[in-house]
Amino acid sequence: MPQSMRISLTLQILAAAAVLGCAVVHLLTVEGIDPAVGPVIYGISTLGGAGTLSLALVLSALRGTSGSRRARRTTTFLLALTPLLLFFGAELLIAVLPAVAAVAPLWARSSSAYVRSTADPARPDLGRLMDSPPSGTRVPWANSVPGNPHQPGI
Repeated sequence: MPQSMRISLTLQILAAAAVLGCAVVHLLTVEGIDPAVGPVIYGISTLGGAGTLSLALVLSALRGTSGSRRARRTTTFLLALTPLLLFFGAELLIAVLPAVAAVAPLWARSSSAYVRSTADPARPDLGRLMDSPPSGTRVPWANSVPGNPHQPGI
């Protein structure tokens, strides 16, 4: 794995840890909780949401830096959505900055070369499939039997 991929992985895991850290700090410093919700439900929902997002970021980081083209695109999409976290509070800026910064090394030239070298072939050659199909040789006039009214090509 090239160093640019390792940098991206580190930044994404740092962003995931920052999301959890921000949730804990928020719970420790929250001043007023709606009495209808209660502090336990509020804490569980806050930590549950932050944990889910952190888990998504970590799994995406691990898969996105593994060399898969599709996973790298999905990781980029997830990282591009992280600025939406700022709607939950300005303190999440410490989670958004490493996440957004992780996109650049993910698409660096050395990372792209690594993905190309580890990825599966994009698509099999159609001509090769037609020459040797998995079911055996092709019979173009398979339905040309005596008495068949639907003769091909006639």
